[in-house]
Parts: sequence; C-alpha cells; structure tokens
Amino acid sequence: MKEVLVRLATIGLIIAALFIYNNRTNEHLKADAMQKAKIDSQNAQIEAENQKILAQQAASGEIKPKYAAGTYHGSAQGFGGMIEVAVTVDEFQIKSIEVVSAPGEDGAYFSTASAIIDDVLEAQTSNVDTISGATFSSTGIKNAITYALKEAKSE
Repeated sequence: MKEVLVRLATIGLIIAALFIYNNRTNEHLKADAMQKAKIDSQNAQIEAENQKILAQQAASGEIKPKYAAGTYHGSAQGFGGMIEVAVTVDEFQIKSIEVVSAPGEDGAYFSTASAIIDDVLEAQTSNVDTISGATFSSTGIKNAITYALKEAKSE
C-alpha cells in the first residue's frame, strides 16, 4: 500500500510539473506573439513612410521610378523543364514573386530551390547566389525572375 501511495504521489508531482511547464510555455508564446505583432506594426509604419518619401522624391523628379508597377511574367529552363514566375512590382521595388508553373521539377529539389525567392525579395535584385543542392532549379527561378524584371523596367 505504501508503494502505491508513493507512486501516486510521484505521478501527481509529474502532472503538476507538466502543468506548470505548459503554463509557462503558453506565457512565452503569448509574449512572443505580442512582440512579433509590435515589430510587424513598426515595420509596416516604416514601409509606409519609405513609400511616402519615394513618392515625394519621384514627384519632385529627384529619383526616377525603377519599374512600371504591375505583375510581370518570366520563364526560364530549370532542372526538369520550364519554370514560369509572376513578379509583382511597384515603381521602386519588388513586392512579391510567385512560381506559376514548374511541371517538370522534382518536388524536393524545387522546394529547396524556392528559397531563392526570399533572397531576391530581400536583396531587391535577381543578382543573388543560386541555392546549393538545387542549383539548376534555383537558376531557372532566378533567370525567370530576371526576364520578368526586364519586362517591368521603367523607361
């Protein structure tokens, strides 16, 4: 009987420890989410201010727009065939990139190669390094983006 009580007490302590751990983890997750929301809000404000400054400079003739705003398509040879992308730009920056079609690409390589999209968005140019381990697929994405950006260039 004593052994059963000791085991029950041990199980009770383990359950209590797990409960406390779970509560603390949830508190940290909530704090992290609040911090991320705050940072996202600050980034949105900074982006809006940057866009306002760019628009003022463009209106005054201080700077010339880099692109004609819109969505442009480009395609290039990847590892398994043609890759088509849609690149959305405003007058001054690349806003988004989406792979529209890549029917012949191997899923694993292509998933790895798609990381080049984040690199292009961060650098705001297609002049970035290809992705090691998925060189041909990432080169196809990169070249397709380059062709789309050539179409978007503002004269």
